[in-house]
Amino acid sequence: MPKGSPVLYYCRSYNVNPFYGRVGYVQSTLHSLSRHKKDRVRPHRGGQVSWNSPEICLLQGDYTDALRFSDIRSCLLAVWAAGCSGTQRDTCGEEDGINSTEKKIKRSNSGGCKGKLYVVGIGPGAVDDRTKRAEAAILQSDVIVGYSRYLSLISDLTRGKVLVSSGMTREVQRCREAIRLASEGQTVSLVSSGDPGVYGMAGLTLQLVAQEGLELDVEIVPGVTAALSAGAKLGAPLMLDFCVISLSDLLAPWSVIQARLTAAAQADMVTALYNPRSKKRVKQLEEAAEIFRRFRDGGTPVGIVTSSGMDSETIVISDLDNFLGHEIGMLSVVIIGSSTSTIANGRFITPRGYRI
Repeated sequence: MPKGSPVLYYCRSYNVNPFYGRVGYVQSTLHSLSRHKKDRVRPHRGGQVSWNSPEICLLQGDYTDALRFSDIRSCLLAVWAAGCSGTQRDTCGEEDGINSTEKKIKRSNSGGCKGKLYVVGIGPGAVDDRTKRAEAAILQSDVIVGYSRYLSLISDLTRGKVLVSSGMTREVQRCREAIRLASEGQTVSLVSSGDPGVYGMAGLTLQLVAQEGLELDVEIVPGVTAALSAGAKLGAPLMLDFCVISLSDLLAPWSVIQARLTAAAQADMVTALYNPRSKKRVKQLEEAAEIFRRFRDGGTPVGIVTSSGMDSETIVISDLDNFLGHEIGMLSVVIIGSSTSTIANGRFITPRGYRI
């Protein structure tokens, strides 16, 4: 390291809760930088460090004080600029629709500082249905980005981290924010319910990274998708060939969805329906049922699982003629059996074909 280059020494403060706002961002940034630029950002291990020397020291204190935070921020940006090959920029403020525990984040172009982006599937919602790999990725991350409801489901893993959240239909904004933070040296987890590669954020993330020409380390962390969780609750309905179709027409024309439903019904495939019904969208499920009735008997088993694994979980086994009379919403998965599906001892089963 050239003589006179600034070095940032820091030590964790356990006198404040880093979960809140400015403290969380500063500390998570320090820890991230220390991993990627060990020659310029180091934990303080005692001894004298002068504020007038090229070595900049941040020790524990009242980080919530405005003046103190201003000093910390200035030092942080100075070291970041010196430790990276890129140029410094200031994008203070929030992207439309994005909420963060750090309201005004000062960012600089990472240049040679490369972070890590995990795209994490957190499963259907229950703690017991999360994978160890998913939990490890979240715990290793400095920043967690996700739909606000999903963040609430992993609150046991996010204490001390910066949280960036937004509402429904803000997927592109969340992806861009996660990519930007990771590009600037942070370790970021972008969370999806279920599996991120099944109606989740994995595809969109990879598309945007490629579109922007970034060389970013992106790791897809699989999770338990809703069809598998619902299938286990019902019995074993997915033992043979099956398909998954979303009835939401926000991103696909209803005519295309209708064609897929017809193909699945005609092929006698067990079919799991995601996003089956919402307050504004009710006719699609009725039309789907009508399509399946053209090719299957009215007594074909149909399972409905809502809020799988949660305290409000409901499990219903019905049939093709009667399942529409049950409560079905956006948190439900509907599984329509094939011509060979059956109910045995109260469990929904699709035989694999073994001779028994």
